Amino acid sequence: TIRRLASAGVPTMVLASPIIPGLTDEELPAILKAAGDAGAQVANYELVRLPHAVKDLFTDWLADHFPDRAKKVLNRIRNCSDGKLYDARFHHRLHGTGTYAEQIGHTFHAFARRFGLAICKSDNCTHALSNTAFRRPVVDNQLALFGQAVINKGEQTSGGNKV
Repeated sequence: TIRRLASAGVPTMVLASPIIPGLTDEELPAILKAAGDAGAQVANYELVRLPHAVKDLFTDWLADHFPDRAKKVLNRIRNCSDGKLYDARFHHRLHGTGTYAEQIGHTFHAFARRFGLAICKSDNCTHALSNTAFRRPVVDNQLALFGQAVINKGEQTSGGNKV
């Protein structure tokens, strides 16, 4: 899908998420390579988030599926979340804090650059979008359901504004 969208000129972004420290973080280079090879332009990542009851479900799942690594993974998640399984603070919950979170971040940045992907940050994630191809849908009397008349382009609304 990324390849088809990118080849059609649609700006594409890859979000590697959730990165589970000690379990899936080693897959980050391969994910970024595949994204770059497919034509993605931008990438970002997020660490696993375990709010409220999700942490209990995740802990049980981890014990069932990876009993040999469960303790290590939970300790790595705590290392990335100031000693807790979930840190809800705004600038901390997505990328984490601490040594292991920094290592994941460095790995992400190095491989994103290697594979030609721009790095998405909250202030540079959007592409210039155009609405020139947008056409207001015309459905007979649909707006009448809300007490409004159907307005075609160039007509004036009751407030005198042109659409």
